[in-house]
Amino acid sequence: MQIAWTHKLSFQLQHKKKLRQRIESIRQVYALPNRFGLYLAFTLFGSVALAIRLQNNILLLIVVILMVIFFLSMIWSAENLIGVSCQVQKKICFANTLNSIFIHIHKPPGAMDIDFIYNKVTTKIDTSKKINIKVFLHQRGREVVSPMILQSGFPFGIIRAWVALTAGEVIVAPSPATLKEVRQYLDVMNILINHHLDRDQGDSVDHYRDALMSDPISRIDWKIFALKGKKLTKVSHKDKRHDHTILDFASLQKLGKEKALSILCAALIYCEANHIPWELKLPKKNIHHQSSNAIYQAYESLALA
Repeated sequence: MQIAWTHKLSFQLQHKKKLRQRIESIRQVYALPNRFGLYLAFTLFGSVALAIRLQNNILLLIVVILMVIFFLSMIWSAENLIGVSCQVQKKICFANTLNSIFIHIHKPPGAMDIDFIYNKVTTKIDTSKKINIKVFLHQRGREVVSPMILQSGFPFGIIRAWVALTAGEVIVAPSPATLKEVRQYLDVMNILINHHLDRDQGDSVDHYRDALMSDPISRIDWKIFALKGKKLTKVSHKDKRHDHTILDFASLQKLGKEKALSILCAALIYCEANHIPWELKLPKKNIHHQSSNAIYQAYESLALA
């Protein structure tokens, strides 16, 4: 149980200290009595006054012991959070979109009664686990995930210890162009999503592959389709080096930088969804779909362009 003012204070204090991903020291943790802790504190102070008034040493000794336990519980509650950490799992998001990301919460052995609070939603952390949260990011680039609160009522539920943590940075790619926007630039998108096959290669065929929606009609073997009912695209040895989608920033630059990046992002999503080989060409960097971790590099390049 927590008091409203301690909850508000936790969000105010988080902006006055550098946000961390892991709790290393008790100095990084805040601790205050909750509602029941305040009731107990007032009771203890009243009991001290009563014991002094009655000159009852036994009662005074009991009250002093309880006060010591009360203050020690603040230390125990703060120490219970040491070693807790947050780490974002999915690092690619899109601007102006509600993104779903996974946060891995590491709970050290022995830690008890820990709650995770994000957007006023509380989740009990029993063991180290992944939590799915929703974030809305406005601008492309590198963005720090908004702070989240980890709190503990250990050991007696009378003290609330809490700390504000961040799960780290995410890459925010440009907001993908909508289908309506893509249709407005149909000529440009034809360059982006059509395979650059040489249509003047005659009947020279090196091999066949499954036909894609973006393949020119002239490259489909209609004889095989008539016999077997399966669409296959003819590919010659001269086509191999062109058999992929060119995502060229220069061809879209006249539309403006942000609009061009938005269309490139949408085209990249299209290629990945339809298993179309692609090559992203930016002013200072070219990325091919076959390179290591290509899709992450492509989104990161678009985010930081």
